[in-house]
Amino acid sequence: MSRPRGTDLALDEEIRQVEARIEARRAELIATAQEAKERVRSIAARPTTLIAVAVLGFTAVRLVRSSRRARESVASGTRLQWFARNALGGTVTRILPLFMGPLQGLALQWLARRFG
Repeated sequence: MSRPRGTDLALDEEIRQVEARIEARRAELIATAQEAKERVRSIAARPTTLIAVAVLGFTAVRLVRSSRRARESVASGTRLQWFARNALGGTVTRILPLFMGPLQGLALQWLARRFG
């Protein structure tokens, strides 16, 4: 089947127009992507952004580590053992400062006798 010659020319022209629109759209998308990349770079390079990202990272690491340690401590023993360890740690933390003053006094007396 042969088409009339004029139809082929019209079809070729239509194909050129579609290709030109595609190329224009592609160039527009590339320019938009470059602009977005530059905006992100300028925002990411701000000191406040860098500090915020660092704080967020440290916070996330702390949360992950603490939840993992809690799971490991519960998994390593019974809840009673976990409670006993925490109770002992809490008690020592409360009592130790009471003894620090007198112990410092004794240590200073000993040092004064030894080196004085």
